Amino acid sequence: MTDDLIYPTIDLYLYDLRQGLGQDSDTLKKNDQVFLDKLPPSLQKKIKASSPPEKMEWETEFVELLTEEYKFTEPLNLPSEYKGYYYPVQLSDTYALMVDCSVSDRTSNTSIQEITTLQKIIVDQVLKNQGGSLGQTWLISGTLPSDLDIKMGSDDVKNLAQKCYNLLVGKELDCQEKPQGEGKLLGGRFFEWNPDNLNNTPQKAPYNLQQENPHVIIILYPNLTAVENAAELIDHWMQLFCHRHKILWAYVRSRLLKRELDTAFKKVQSYVKEFKTQEYEGYNLSQLSQKVNEADNLFSDYAINLSYLEFQRSTIEVNLDNYRQQLKKLVAKVFEKNQEYEVQCLKQFHSYARNKYLKQVSKDYENLSAGVKMLEVAVNLIRVNLEVREAKSDRTFQNTLGIVGAGLAAASVTASISGQFPNVVAPVTIIKSEEAKTLVEQNLGQVLRSLTIPEYGLMPSISLVLSLIIGLTVAGLTGLVIWLLGLGNHGKKR
Repeated sequence: MTDDLIYPTIDLYLYDLRQGLGQDSDTLKKNDQVFLDKLPPSLQKKIKASSPPEKMEWETEFVELLTEEYKFTEPLNLPSEYKGYYYPVQLSDTYALMVDCSVSDRTSNTSIQEITTLQKIIVDQVLKNQGGSLGQTWLISGTLPSDLDIKMGSDDVKNLAQKCYNLLVGKELDCQEKPQGEGKLLGGRFFEWNPDNLNNTPQKAPYNLQQENPHVIIILYPNLTAVENAAELIDHWMQLFCHRHKILWAYVRSRLLKRELDTAFKKVQSYVKEFKTQEYEGYNLSQLSQKVNEADNLFSDYAINLSYLEFQRSTIEVNLDNYRQQLKKLVAKVFEKNQEYEVQCLKQFHSYARNKYLKQVSKDYENLSAGVKMLEVAVNLIRVNLEVREAKSDRTFQNTLGIVGAGLAAASVTASISGQFPNVVAPVTIIKSEEAKTLVEQNLGQVLRSLTIPEYGLMPSISLVLSLIIGLTVAGLTGLVIWLLGLGNHGKKR
């Protein structure tokens, strides 16, 4: 069997995020630069010059970044035996780039080894190993030599496609890694490998173009006319692959978010456990306040990540619908050229993604939403406990101030009265100051004199002692009244 193809071609479709949820202007500029860095400086200038602001809105579904003046594409600078071009577009919130590279000879048999050369040109010379932040798809096409039977079930065509795949991914030619999907398109044979390459979805820069198990489609056509008709499918492929990669990217993101939420959920359970076992009862006000702040921060982070998880679920759902609609458009375009087609494997991706990815993320969101409710209850109950303790502490402080204030007021009044009257009033007899002095000296005065208090300090000392006695007595009575009132209010509440 021959290992040749006529007009072997590689089309690489890459996708970069243009605008993500909540991204600021600096991040958007970085997103732009990640995409533009894949292009030569001359092409970057053309894109900046040919993209009017009104065409760059979020809602715009499909915008060719090169205007008609540049024929929407830019040729690659290659040796004469090869040719190719860049085709950059904007798909709503995503940048897409198709890099085409082929041999120049469109009619002669060419060894399939040229696939390795074409790939190296794209990876090393054109893109310098820069992959798409959302993902990429390799599409190999060519015309079968006349000695091969193109009918479905023919092992010759399938084996040739297998060898083309092995050359692209760097495996031995005789390595047998069966395609996950087969079909027919424009009279040719259609093969697909690794439609669900989740483990190789890029996550952060630098986005490496080389992957262990890339998404690969190989279409081997019966003649050059079919190849020319296939050129009209480029825009459809570009949009279909975009929705596919966004579905996979959102699902991978949802797995990372779920991991973070699972870790946070364990902390949520610890707060709930502390509340149930009343471990926080042993905390002082400062410790309890810190616990509330920690729980508030956890609640905020958990709620934000949960909302991001819901956003990923919505992204999968929207792109599943868009994928289905775009596949219908692609099939309708194919039907115009050739009514014999079979793309069941492309439909299977939609069914699998809906039953696996969408259902999984929806269920995760439903289960993890319970954590928000649990944490909200725990935080509120701990906060109520803190507020009750603070209120009790404030009330105790206020009662103490009331008791001390009453005592001080009584003592102050006593001191003022005792220091302003020269005579002491008795029930019947008015005693003059000389007589009062004598009586004082006989009682309290004797005690004070025994403490060696001089004569001139005698009356002030007596005033001080009386003030202390009266102040302490009134303070004690005030405290007793407050305590009795507190008991009365507690009894009413019960």
